[in-house]
Amino acid sequence: MKENIFLRVVPLFLSLQTFAATNMVVELKNGESNKYCTDDVEMVYIQEISNYVDLGLPSGTLWASCNVGSSRPEEVKDYYAWGETTTKKVYDESTYTFNQNYALDANGAVDSIAALLPENDAATVNLGADWRMPTIEEWKELQKYCKWSWSILNGMSGSLFTAENGNWIFLPSAGVFMYNAVNQSANGGSADYWSSSLAPESEPNFPGFDGNLRAHYLLSHSNGDFTNAGDAVVGLPVRPVLAKKVTDSDRLPQETITYMCVQLSGANQKLKKIEKFDVENVKQVVFEEKIYDEQQFVDLGLPSGTLWAAYNVGAKKTEEAGDFFSWGETKTKNMYSGYDTKFLSQFTGGAVKYCEEDSIATLLAEDDAATCNWGPDWRTPTMDDFRELCENCQWTREELNGVVGSKFTADNGAWIFIPAAGYRYNDATEDIDDCFCWSSSVKQEYKFNMAYIFSSNKSGIVYDEASFRGNGLPIRPVRVK
Repeated sequence: MKENIFLRVVPLFLSLQTFAATNMVVELKNGESNKYCTDDVEMVYIQEISNYVDLGLPSGTLWASCNVGSSRPEEVKDYYAWGETTTKKVYDESTYTFNQNYALDANGAVDSIAALLPENDAATVNLGADWRMPTIEEWKELQKYCKWSWSILNGMSGSLFTAENGNWIFLPSAGVFMYNAVNQSANGGSADYWSSSLAPESEPNFPGFDGNLRAHYLLSHSNGDFTNAGDAVVGLPVRPVLAKKVTDSDRLPQETITYMCVQLSGANQKLKKIEKFDVENVKQVVFEEKIYDEQQFVDLGLPSGTLWAAYNVGAKKTEEAGDFFSWGETKTKNMYSGYDTKFLSQFTGGAVKYCEEDSIATLLAEDDAATCNWGPDWRTPTMDDFRELCENCQWTREELNGVVGSKFTADNGAWIFIPAAGYRYNDATEDIDDCFCWSSSVKQEYKFNMAYIFSSNKSGIVYDEASFRGNGLPIRPVRVK
């Protein structure tokens, strides 16, 4: 058990808290470890998968376990523009092969070829005649007859389709190759995969190369799975199906991989996570008692009884900035932008969780950096918490140990200090003389890609301000008595 060192503090206003829990730790042979609170683990089980999977589908379609170019279900390697069979460094209209072929208008006219021919099928060309790309109808059948969930396999997020017979396939969140780079959302991600089916011009066109050929694909992310139509010039991975059906007697030889599966509870069944580990990579599974680090809190005598932390998440002193987080993320990172933000679509910039469709207006515990880093008694404050703080305490702009910031002094003499730390955008820190902190409240307007923040500068408190969810801001946690 970890030894705890207790700090001596002023007893009138500051207190210390510890919280113990039991963790299950999956230790891997490469030295990495994955920890899970036992309260969140529903079951652990062993499962085998092969190079192709029988999901018991009505059509008898057999799905590959891995993408074209990959050797493991979670591996992301090759991207293809629709109808092309080799990878390349740039994916846009200038490098695309088939802008003049496979032409199809809203009535299915022109050359009347509505699906890829074998010579233009990346699965057939790279894997042989036994394999091909799935049609859009086969993707829809997969969606209809399998249970979908957003899951994690060997550290990679993606879409898990589980059949009634217990078999499953996993589609890693590979993102989209546009121009010369992969656009990928971190830890939220999107798993987008080509079909072999051309799309009429009347269907939606994303991400938006005007006038180009369109094809159907599967679009999935942490908030759901959909079929869509998009520009054929971008690079997407390919998940093949066997050209032969389940009724055929001469199947290909099967190779199997054995996984240990950890099923975790989620906010709802659709978002439930199942993390899988290749048993060849697992060293051992152990259980340990987890002691959360002690955190100081301040009783400002607020009407709600809310207690405010004495410092930010990631800090050890009240004047330290601590860590910066994108809204809804629980870990720090090097870049803060729309392309690497959890629960934001890299296509539209709009939210796919905490959005108009799910009506969730406040961070859930599993997406709250304060809760995940400090323990279940702590959370990111709501905008109502910030308003109560501002209305019941005197605000002054002061300097503490050489750091400028906002000081809130209560009637009982207690106070908290929020340092001016600016915010992170891409890899830079902006507005370093101003104070910013996330609230847990999403701004329910337009694309739902903004959240409310506490903001102050030398002129005073800025009320009702919001920031793009991809920006990196500090967090000052609260708890209830």
